[in-house]
Amino acid sequence: MPWVVDSGASHHVTADSQNLQRPDDYTSTDDITMGNGNKIPITRTGHVQINASNKKFHLSNTLCAPEIKRDLISVSQFCKDNLTSIEFFPFDFIVKGLSTGAPLARGRNKEGLYEWPIGES
Repeated sequence: MPWVVDSGASHHVTADSQNLQRPDDYTSTDDITMGNGNKIPITRTGHVQINASNKKFHLSNTLCAPEIKRDLISVSQFCKDNLTSIEFFPFDFIVKGLSTGAPLARGRNKEGLYEWPIGES
């Protein structure tokens, strides 16, 4: 299932600890608070690498929460991690290099969710 690019997420989150490179146990007692107010536990942290358009992008400090339904890319954290900007349009989004403004990757809006390019992560 593709990652979802989420402007409301404060952290990158994955349900699958296999996605994490150099995973560490999560030792804090913090949980993730979902939009409906429910809290889900965090079990591990690590880094993730995703690909698109023959480029590698990094997701630092990714949280693993096995109960989450979709893997999330935090827009603010992604832009900091990769020195990029993201422009959203009705049917897609474009990732651009911060210093050049050159397009680096493009994803689609599917049923209201902006999905990272399928088959490229």
